[in-house]
Amino acid sequence: MATGETDPRRFDDAKGAHRLSRGLPVGRRFTRVMEDGYDPRNISAGKFQLFDHVKKRREFSQATAAYTHPLFKYMQDRELGPARELSWIKARLHSFGLTLMSDMEHSHARAFGFVSHDGWVMGSTDWLVDEKSTLAPLRDQLEALSSLDGVYLLVALHRLVIDTSPSASEYATQLSALIFDAAMGLARRYRYVPEQHDTWRLLVETRLCRWIPEVRITEEEMSAALARLNWEFEQTERSVAGRPKLGPLQVGRGRAERRWRRYAHVVAALKCLDSHEFPWLFAACTDGTRWIEQNSKDIQQRLHPASRKGYDPSKPEDKQELPPISMPAAVQRLRRSHSDPDAFHNWLSVFVDRHIIIG
Repeated sequence: MATGETDPRRFDDAKGAHRLSRGLPVGRRFTRVMEDGYDPRNISAGKFQLFDHVKKRREFSQATAAYTHPLFKYMQDRELGPARELSWIKARLHSFGLTLMSDMEHSHARAFGFVSHDGWVMGSTDWLVDEKSTLAPLRDQLEALSSLDGVYLLVALHRLVIDTSPSASEYATQLSALIFDAAMGLARRYRYVPEQHDTWRLLVETRLCRWIPEVRITEEEMSAALARLNWEFEQTERSVAGRPKLGPLQVGRGRAERRWRRYAHVVAALKCLDSHEFPWLFAACTDGTRWIEQNSKDIQQRLHPASRKGYDPSKPEDKQELPPISMPAAVQRLRRSHSDPDAFHNWLSVFVDRHIIIG
Protein backbone atom coordinates (compact mmCIF):
# COMPACT_ATOMS: atom_id res chain seq x y z
CA MET A 1 0.00 0.00 0.00
CA ALA A 2 2.83 2.39 0.81
CA THR A 3 4.40 1.87 -2.61
CA GLY A 4 1.29 1.54 -4.74
CA GLU A 5 2.50 -1.85 -6.00
CA THR A 6 0.23 -4.90 -6.03
CA ASP A 7 2.72 -7.59 -7.07
CA PRO A 8 5.58 -8.41 -4.63
CA ARG A 9 7.65 -9.77 -7.51
CA ARG A 10 8.08 -6.17 -8.60
CA PHE A 11 10.33 -5.64 -5.56
CA ASP A 12 12.28 -8.82 -6.31
CA ASP A 13 12.96 -7.79 -9.90
CA ALA A 14 16.57 -8.55 -10.74
CA LYS A 15 16.80 -5.25 -12.62
CA GLY A 16 16.10 -3.32 -9.43
CA ALA A 17 13.05 -1.62 -10.93
CA HIS A 18 11.81 -0.39 -7.55
CA ARG A 19 13.55 1.75 -4.91
CA LEU A 20 13.12 -1.03 -2.33
CA SER A 21 15.14 -3.35 -4.58
CA ARG A 22 18.26 -1.20 -4.57
CA GLY A 23 21.15 -2.73 -2.70
CA LEU A 24 19.58 -6.20 -2.54
CA PRO A 25 20.99 -9.35 -4.14
CA VAL A 26 18.59 -11.18 -6.44
CA GLY A 27 16.06 -13.26 -4.50
CA ARG A 28 12.37 -13.91 -3.76
CA ARG A 29 12.29 -12.05 -0.45
CA PHE A 30 9.22 -9.84 -0.76
CA THR A 31 7.34 -12.59 -2.61
CA ARG A 32 7.94 -14.98 0.30
CA VAL A 33 6.49 -12.47 2.75
CA MET A 34 3.43 -11.86 0.60
CA GLU A 35 2.68 -15.40 -0.55
CA ASP A 36 4.13 -17.67 2.14
CA GLY A 37 3.79 -15.49 5.23
CA TYR A 38 7.52 -15.38 6.01
CA ASP A 39 8.55 -12.97 8.78
CA PRO A 40 10.75 -10.28 7.16
CA ARG A 41 12.79 -10.16 10.36
CA ASN A 42 14.03 -13.68 9.55
CA ILE A 43 14.90 -13.03 5.90
CA SER A 44 18.44 -11.94 5.05
CA ALA A 45 18.77 -8.91 2.77
CA GLY A 46 22.48 -8.43 2.18
CA LYS A 47 23.98 -6.91 5.34
CA PHE A 48 20.53 -6.41 6.86
CA GLN A 49 17.37 -8.30 7.52
CA LEU A 50 14.56 -7.48 5.11
CA PHE A 51 12.68 -5.78 7.97
CA ASP A 52 15.60 -3.41 8.64
CA HIS A 53 16.20 -2.89 4.93
CA VAL A 54 12.68 -1.45 4.56
CA LYS A 55 12.73 0.41 7.87
CA LYS A 56 15.88 2.40 7.05
CA ARG A 57 14.10 3.89 4.02
CA ARG A 58 12.32 6.72 5.69
CA GLU A 59 9.35 6.95 3.31
CA PHE A 60 8.52 3.25 3.92
CA SER A 61 9.44 2.90 7.60
CA GLN A 62 5.77 3.02 8.59
CA ALA A 63 5.24 -0.23 6.68
CA THR A 64 7.23 -2.07 9.38
CA ALA A 65 5.08 -0.83 12.28
CA ALA A 66 2.54 -3.66 11.98
CA TYR A 67 5.19 -6.33 12.61
CA THR A 68 5.95 -4.96 16.08
CA HIS A 69 2.36 -4.18 17.06
CA PRO A 70 1.40 -5.60 20.49
CA LEU A 71 -1.76 -7.17 19.01
CA PHE A 72 0.42 -9.93 17.54
CA LYS A 73 2.06 -10.52 20.92
CA TYR A 74 -1.45 -11.11 22.26
CA MET A 75 -2.22 -13.47 19.37
CA GLN A 76 0.89 -15.47 20.18
CA ASP A 77 0.70 -15.89 23.96
CA ARG A 78 -2.32 -13.83 25.09
CA GLU A 79 -0.17 -11.12 26.68
CA LEU A 80 -1.96 -7.74 26.65
CA GLY A 81 1.06 -5.69 27.68
CA PRO A 82 0.16 -2.07 28.58
CA ALA A 83 -3.46 -2.65 27.49
CA ARG A 84 -4.14 -4.65 30.66
CA GLU A 85 -4.24 -1.37 32.63
CA LEU A 86 -7.67 0.22 33.06
CA SER A 87 -6.15 3.68 32.59
CA TRP A 88 -4.83 2.65 29.14
CA ILE A 89 -8.30 1.48 28.05
CA LYS A 90 -10.09 4.54 29.42
CA ALA A 91 -7.67 6.96 27.74
CA ARG A 92 -8.35 5.40 24.34
CA LEU A 93 -12.08 5.09 24.83
CA HIS A 94 -12.29 8.85 25.37
CA SER A 95 -11.50 9.47 21.70
CA PHE A 96 -14.60 7.43 20.80
CA GLY A 97 -16.85 9.37 23.15
CA LEU A 98 -16.97 6.65 25.81
CA THR A 99 -15.62 6.13 29.30
CA LEU A 100 -15.77 3.53 32.05
CA MET A 101 -17.37 4.44 35.38
CA SER A 102 -17.78 2.46 38.57
CA ASP A 103 -21.31 1.88 39.94
CA MET A 104 -20.71 4.62 42.51
CA GLU A 105 -19.41 7.10 39.93
CA HIS A 106 -22.31 6.40 37.62
CA SER A 107 -24.81 6.77 40.46
CA HIS A 108 -23.35 10.17 41.35
CA ALA A 109 -23.30 11.26 37.70
CA ARG A 110 -26.99 10.37 37.35
CA ALA A 111 -27.87 12.14 40.58
CA PHE A 112 -26.23 15.35 39.35
CA GLY A 113 -27.84 15.02 35.91
CA PHE A 114 -24.56 14.43 34.02
CA VAL A 115 -25.72 11.06 32.66
CA SER A 116 -29.04 10.67 30.87
CA HIS A 117 -31.13 7.54 30.63
CA ASP A 118 -30.04 7.06 27.01
CA GLY A 119 -28.68 3.55 26.72
CA TRP A 120 -30.57 2.36 29.79
CA VAL A 121 -33.82 0.40 30.11
CA MET A 122 -36.19 0.08 33.06
CA GLY A 123 -35.57 -3.15 34.96
CA SER A 124 -37.60 -4.81 37.69
CA THR A 125 -35.95 -2.74 40.43
CA ASP A 126 -33.96 0.02 38.78
CA TRP A 127 -32.49 1.16 35.50
CA LEU A 128 -30.41 -1.53 33.80
CA VAL A 129 -27.82 -1.04 31.10
CA ASP A 130 -28.79 -1.70 27.48
CA GLU A 131 -25.50 -3.00 26.07
CA LYS A 132 -26.36 -2.38 22.41
CA SER A 133 -27.16 1.29 23.00
CA THR A 134 -24.26 1.83 25.38
CA LEU A 135 -21.71 0.49 22.88
CA ALA A 136 -23.32 2.31 19.95
CA PRO A 137 -20.49 4.91 19.76
CA LEU A 138 -18.06 2.08 18.97
CA ARG A 139 -20.37 0.52 16.41
CA ASP A 140 -20.90 3.94 14.78
CA GLN A 141 -17.13 4.42 14.45
CA LEU A 142 -16.32 0.96 13.16
CA GLU A 143 -14.21 2.32 10.30
CA ALA A 144 -11.92 4.09 12.78
CA LEU A 145 -11.64 0.84 14.76
CA SER A 146 -10.66 -1.12 11.64
CA SER A 147 -6.96 -0.84 12.38
CA LEU A 148 -4.48 -2.75 14.51
CA ASP A 149 -4.82 -0.10 17.23
CA GLY A 150 -8.62 -0.26 17.10
CA VAL A 151 -8.80 -4.06 17.22
CA TYR A 152 -6.26 -4.06 20.07
CA LEU A 153 -8.47 -1.68 22.07
CA LEU A 154 -11.54 -3.87 21.52
CA VAL A 155 -9.61 -6.99 22.54
CA ALA A 156 -8.42 -5.30 25.75
CA LEU A 157 -11.98 -4.16 26.52
CA HIS A 158 -13.34 -7.65 25.81
CA ARG A 159 -10.80 -9.21 28.18
CA LEU A 160 -11.61 -6.61 30.85
CA VAL A 161 -15.32 -7.49 30.70
CA ILE A 162 -14.73 -11.26 30.84
CA ASP A 163 -12.10 -11.12 33.60
CA THR A 164 -14.05 -8.65 35.73
CA SER A 165 -17.58 -10.00 35.43
CA PRO A 166 -18.25 -13.35 33.75
CA SER A 167 -21.97 -12.63 34.15
CA ALA A 168 -21.76 -9.62 31.80
CA SER A 169 -22.30 -11.93 28.83
CA GLU A 170 -24.19 -9.34 26.74
CA TYR A 171 -21.26 -6.91 26.87
CA ALA A 172 -18.89 -9.72 25.90
CA THR A 173 -21.12 -10.82 23.01
CA GLN A 174 -21.39 -7.29 21.62
CA LEU A 175 -17.63 -6.70 21.92
CA SER A 176 -16.81 -10.04 20.31
CA ALA A 177 -18.95 -9.07 17.31
CA LEU A 178 -17.21 -5.67 17.17
CA ILE A 179 -13.77 -7.34 17.24
CA PHE A 180 -14.72 -9.55 14.29
CA ASP A 181 -16.24 -6.71 12.24
CA ALA A 182 -13.30 -4.36 12.91
CA ALA A 183 -10.76 -7.07 12.04
CA MET A 184 -12.57 -7.87 8.79
CA GLY A 185 -12.64 -4.13 8.04
CA LEU A 186 -8.87 -4.14 8.48
CA ALA A 187 -8.63 -7.00 5.96
CA ARG A 188 -10.60 -4.93 3.43
CA ARG A 189 -8.38 -1.91 4.10
CA TYR A 190 -5.25 -3.93 3.35
CA ARG A 191 -6.93 -5.56 0.33
CA TYR A 192 -6.34 -9.14 1.45
CA VAL A 193 -6.78 -11.69 -1.33
CA PRO A 194 -8.91 -14.80 -0.54
CA GLU A 195 -6.09 -16.87 0.99
CA GLN A 196 -4.85 -13.99 3.15
CA HIS A 197 -8.41 -13.06 4.08
CA ASP A 198 -9.28 -16.61 5.19
CA THR A 199 -6.03 -16.99 7.14
CA TRP A 200 -6.64 -13.68 8.91
CA ARG A 201 -10.22 -14.67 9.70
CA LEU A 202 -8.99 -17.95 11.23
CA LEU A 203 -6.56 -16.01 13.44
CA VAL A 204 -9.29 -13.57 14.47
CA GLU A 205 -11.74 -16.34 15.38
CA THR A 206 -9.22 -18.50 17.27
CA ARG A 207 -6.96 -15.86 18.88
CA LEU A 208 -9.12 -12.77 19.40
CA CYS A 209 -12.86 -13.54 19.58
CA ARG A 210 -12.05 -16.77 21.45
CA TRP A 211 -8.91 -18.64 22.45
CA ILE A 212 -8.58 -21.98 20.65
CA PRO A 213 -5.21 -21.64 18.86
CA GLU A 214 -5.17 -25.32 17.86
CA VAL A 215 -8.05 -26.49 15.67
CA ARG A 216 -7.64 -30.20 14.96
CA ILE A 217 -8.38 -31.29 11.40
CA THR A 218 -8.89 -34.90 10.29
CA GLU A 219 -7.49 -36.26 7.04
CA GLU A 220 -11.05 -36.57 5.70
CA GLU A 221 -11.67 -32.88 6.41
CA MET A 222 -8.34 -31.98 4.81
CA SER A 223 -9.18 -34.03 1.69
CA ALA A 224 -12.60 -32.36 1.44
CA ALA A 225 -10.99 -28.92 1.71
CA LEU A 226 -8.42 -29.77 -0.99
CA ALA A 227 -11.23 -31.00 -3.26
CA ARG A 228 -13.15 -27.75 -2.72
CA LEU A 229 -10.07 -25.64 -3.47
CA ASN A 230 -9.39 -27.72 -6.57
CA TRP A 231 -12.96 -27.15 -7.80
CA GLU A 232 -12.60 -23.39 -7.25
CA PHE A 233 -9.20 -23.45 -8.97
CA GLU A 234 -10.61 -25.18 -12.05
CA GLN A 235 -13.22 -22.44 -12.46
CA THR A 236 -10.46 -19.94 -13.26
CA GLU A 237 -7.53 -19.92 -15.65
CA ARG A 238 -4.34 -19.00 -13.88
CA SER A 239 -0.75 -18.78 -15.00
CA VAL A 240 2.57 -17.78 -13.46
CA ALA A 241 5.13 -16.18 -15.79
CA GLY A 242 3.33 -17.66 -18.78
CA ARG A 243 3.25 -21.17 -17.30
CA PRO A 244 0.00 -22.85 -16.18
CA LYS A 245 -0.34 -22.86 -12.41
CA LEU A 246 -0.95 -26.28 -10.86
CA GLY A 247 -4.01 -26.89 -8.69
CA PRO A 248 -4.03 -28.59 -5.26
CA LEU A 249 -4.67 -32.06 -6.70
CA GLN A 250 -2.02 -31.66 -9.39
CA VAL A 251 1.03 -31.22 -7.14
CA GLY A 252 2.59 -33.98 -5.09
CA ARG A 253 5.46 -32.32 -3.26
CA GLY A 254 7.50 -29.16 -2.87
CA ARG A 255 6.63 -25.59 -2.03
CA ALA A 256 3.38 -25.52 -4.06
CA GLU A 257 2.09 -28.65 -2.30
CA ARG A 258 2.89 -27.16 1.13
CA ARG A 259 1.10 -23.92 0.27
CA TRP A 260 -2.03 -25.71 -0.93
CA ARG A 261 -2.11 -27.92 2.18
CA ARG A 262 -1.68 -24.86 4.40
CA TYR A 263 -4.59 -23.12 2.70
CA ALA A 264 -6.68 -26.32 2.84
CA HIS A 265 -6.02 -26.49 6.60
CA VAL A 266 -7.33 -22.92 6.94
CA VAL A 267 -10.46 -23.74 4.91
CA ALA A 268 -11.14 -26.93 6.89
CA ALA A 269 -10.56 -25.17 10.23
CA LEU A 270 -12.96 -22.36 9.31
CA LYS A 271 -15.61 -24.92 8.41
CA CYS A 272 -15.22 -26.47 11.88
CA LEU A 273 -15.68 -23.02 13.43
CA ASP A 274 -18.73 -22.07 11.36
CA SER A 275 -21.13 -23.48 13.96
CA HIS A 276 -21.45 -20.84 16.68
CA GLU A 277 -23.78 -22.94 18.85
CA PHE A 278 -22.59 -24.96 21.84
CA PRO A 279 -22.35 -28.46 20.29
CA TRP A 280 -23.12 -30.38 23.49
CA LEU A 281 -26.09 -31.10 25.75
CA PHE A 282 -25.67 -31.79 29.46
CA ALA A 283 -27.19 -35.03 30.79
CA ALA A 284 -26.95 -37.07 33.98
CA CYS A 285 -24.16 -39.65 33.90
CA THR A 286 -25.90 -43.02 34.38
CA ASP A 287 -25.40 -46.55 33.13
CA GLY A 288 -27.90 -45.68 30.42
CA THR A 289 -26.16 -42.59 29.11
CA ARG A 290 -22.79 -44.33 29.27
CA TRP A 291 -24.22 -47.20 27.18
CA ILE A 292 -25.40 -44.63 24.62
CA GLU A 293 -21.92 -43.03 24.48
CA GLN A 294 -20.35 -46.45 23.87
CA ASN A 295 -22.84 -47.54 21.21
CA SER A 296 -24.04 -44.33 19.56
CA LYS A 297 -21.92 -44.84 16.46
CA ASP A 298 -23.30 -48.38 15.97
CA ILE A 299 -26.86 -47.10 16.48
CA GLN A 300 -26.31 -44.40 13.85
CA GLN A 301 -25.05 -46.96 11.35
CA ARG A 302 -28.23 -48.97 11.77
CA LEU A 303 -30.45 -45.92 11.48
CA HIS A 304 -28.52 -44.46 8.54
CA PRO A 305 -26.44 -47.11 6.74
CA ALA A 306 -24.85 -44.44 4.52
CA SER A 307 -22.99 -43.10 7.59
CA ARG A 308 -20.77 -46.21 7.53
CA LYS A 309 -17.32 -45.54 6.11
CA GLY A 310 -16.99 -46.96 2.63
CA TYR A 311 -20.69 -47.80 2.41
CA ASP A 312 -21.70 -48.87 -1.11
CA PRO A 313 -25.41 -49.78 -1.62
CA SER A 314 -24.52 -51.66 -4.81
CA LYS A 315 -22.56 -54.27 -2.83
CA PRO A 316 -24.62 -57.23 -1.52
CA GLU A 317 -22.74 -57.26 1.80
CA ASP A 318 -23.59 -53.58 2.43
CA LYS A 319 -27.29 -54.27 1.81
CA GLN A 320 -27.36 -56.88 4.56
CA GLU A 321 -28.61 -55.79 7.94
CA LEU A 322 -25.97 -55.33 10.64
CA PRO A 323 -26.04 -57.67 13.67
CA PRO A 324 -28.02 -56.45 16.71
CA ILE A 325 -26.47 -54.45 19.54
CA SER A 326 -26.34 -55.99 23.00
CA MET A 327 -27.95 -54.03 25.86
CA PRO A 328 -27.51 -55.23 29.47
CA ALA A 329 -30.76 -56.01 31.28
CA ALA A 330 -29.86 -53.49 34.01
CA VAL A 331 -29.64 -50.77 31.36
CA GLN A 332 -32.91 -51.89 29.76
CA ARG A 333 -34.70 -51.37 33.09
CA LEU A 334 -33.59 -47.72 33.11
CA ARG A 335 -35.45 -46.94 29.88
CA ARG A 336 -38.52 -44.76 30.13
CA SER A 337 -41.85 -46.33 29.26
CA HIS A 338 -43.31 -45.56 25.83
CA SER A 339 -46.58 -44.76 27.63
CA ASP A 340 -44.85 -42.01 29.63
CA PRO A 341 -46.48 -38.76 28.41
CA ASP A 342 -43.12 -37.00 28.83
CA ALA A 343 -41.16 -39.61 26.89
CA PHE A 344 -39.07 -38.19 24.06
CA HIS A 345 -37.79 -39.58 20.75
CA ASN A 346 -40.18 -42.58 20.92
CA TRP A 347 -39.89 -42.99 17.15
CA LEU A 348 -36.15 -43.52 17.57
CA SER A 349 -36.41 -46.08 20.38
CA VAL A 350 -39.11 -48.04 18.55
CA PHE A 351 -37.05 -48.06 15.34
CA VAL A 352 -33.88 -49.15 17.16
CA ASP A 353 -35.60 -51.84 19.23
CA ARG A 354 -35.41 -54.32 16.39
CA HIS A 355 -31.62 -53.84 16.35
CA ILE A 356 -31.15 -54.50 20.09
CA ILE A 357 -30.98 -57.71 22.09
CA ILE A 358 -31.14 -57.76 25.87
CA GLY A 359 -28.32 -59.72 27.40
